[in-house]
Amino acid sequence: MKRRKSVFAPERELSLDQIMPVKTRRDGNVKIEIADWSGVPEDQMLQSEMKEILGRAIGELPETYRSVILLRDIEELSTQETAQILDLSVDSVKTRTHRVRLALSQKLDEYLRASRAESKGN
Repeated sequence: MKRRKSVFAPERELSLDQIMPVKTRRDGNVKIEIADWSGVPEDQMLQSEMKEILGRAIGELPETYRSVILLRDIEELSTQETAQILDLSVDSVKTRTHRVRLALSQKLDEYLRASRAESKGN
């Protein structure tokens, strides 16, 4: 009763059935249809912008670091596999991976700070 009298109460109530994912029967199986929110245009734009910035930052790296980051994080190879391909010790790969991730993190941080300052200035 208190909620009904509240000024914050919605004008009309929705049942849980109205907001639940839709169930459909096809071929005797029940399938649940859930809305796909992964394709929100703003998120897609931000993701593509970050990919571009990250790609540019990786391109500016020295070859010794670029090869490590590409093999480890893009190709998702293990430290051992990366060491074998580059003919390095596992410790060298770990050190380079750490250093390159720090460098990329700093570049992204600089970009984000600059873009934040730009948006506040407008």
